[in-house]
Amino acid sequence: AAERIAGEKGLKITYEVGDAAALMFGDNSFDGVLFSNQGWCQIPGRENRLRALSEMRRVAVPGGIVIFSAHIRRLFDSRYGRFWIKEWLRWHVFWWYVLRKHEGKIPEGLEYGDIFFSRDAETEYARRQFIHIAGMHEVREIIASAGLRIIACHARWAIAPEEREIGENSVFFVCRK
Repeated sequence: AAERIAGEKGLKITYEVGDAAALMFGDNSFDGVLFSNQGWCQIPGRENRLRALSEMRRVAVPGGIVIFSAHIRRLFDSRYGRFWIKEWLRWHVFWWYVLRKHEGKIPEGLEYGDIFFSRDAETEYARRQFIHIAGMHEVREIIASAGLRIIACHARWAIAPEEREIGENSVFFVCRK
C-alpha cells in the first residue's frame, strides 16, 4: 500500500524490508532515521532493542536525527493502571518467591513489560502479537547506551490532541547522533 500511495503522489521512495538490529546500509548514510508506529517496542529482548537503536545511530550521519516512538509503561495510567499494578506484583513478588523458594530463574527471554496478546481475533488476520512496554527510565537508558542524545520527547497526544483516545502512553523520541 505504501508503494502505491507514493506512486500516486509522484514520490520516488524506495522501501526495504530488513532486520532493524542489522541494517543493510553503510555507516553515516542518512541525515535522518525514522522507526515509526512503535515498531521498536515489538523487538523482543532489551539487547535487541539496544542493537536496533545502535544500528539507527550507525547509519545516521554525524549530528543526524533519529526518531522513534514507543509505548511507555505508567503504573497510574487511567486506562491500564490496574494491569500494570498486577504485572508489577507478578514480576516483583511472584518471581521473587519462585526464585527464593525454588532457586530457579525467570524464564529466559521474558522481561518486565513483555506482553503477548491476540490481535484481530474476529478477522481472517487473527494472530498473537508481542510488544514490550518499557518504563521511561528504561527507554532513556537504552537511548544513552546506544550513543544517542534525546533532544525532544513528546507524548503522541501532545503532538496530535485528537489522538488522545487512541493511546495515552505513546511517546515520540527525537535523538541526535
